[in-house]
Amino acid sequence: MEQPRSLKEWLEGIKPGYASRFAVAFEAAGIEDSDDLEHMDLGIYRVVEAALTQKCDAKPMHLKKIRLAIELLI
Repeated sequence: MEQPRSLKEWLEGIKPGYASRFAVAFEAAGIEDSDDLEHMDLGIYRVVEAALTQKCDAKPMHLKKIRLAIELLI
């Protein structure tokens, strides 16, 4: 079994700079690594998405890239 990637490593894999910009939204929902991301349900995703938009000023393209990366995990 593969070791989970840290949240920040996973975000940086989407695009450099995403960890410093968006990690706080995931951490506020208790998401710490790729294992947590794999088990995230729609309700938790909506909480994270709202935080990304409201607290991190994520734009639609940022949200799309993050959503697509999550879909690759599940």
